[in-house]
Amino acid sequence: MAITRYNEAVSAIEEVKGIGDMKSQITTLELQVKTQQDRIAALQDASIRMQEKSSDALASSREAQALAKGNTLEINSAITSMQEQMKALRKATTNPLGS
Repeated sequence: MAITRYNEAVSAIEEVKGIGDMKSQITTLELQVKTQQDRIAALQDASIRMQEKSSDALASSREAQALAKGNTLEINSAITSMQEQMKALRKATTNPLGS
């Protein structure tokens, strides 16, 4: 009977040691999860910054497109005006009698 109690005590001690190992493993896993959560948060922040930069670039490109279109319209208007002025000048300098 004493040997049985001894074996039970040894078995209980080994189980307690196993629980200690499990606690260590749980602590290690908790640290790994925390590290992964921090990494995910950093990646989310980087993604948000990239989206903001992309949005800014898109807005800048649309603004540049609008400016280019406006400049093109102004240039075309100036060319048309110059052509009309040149026609008027040709008419004014041409002798209607042909001499």
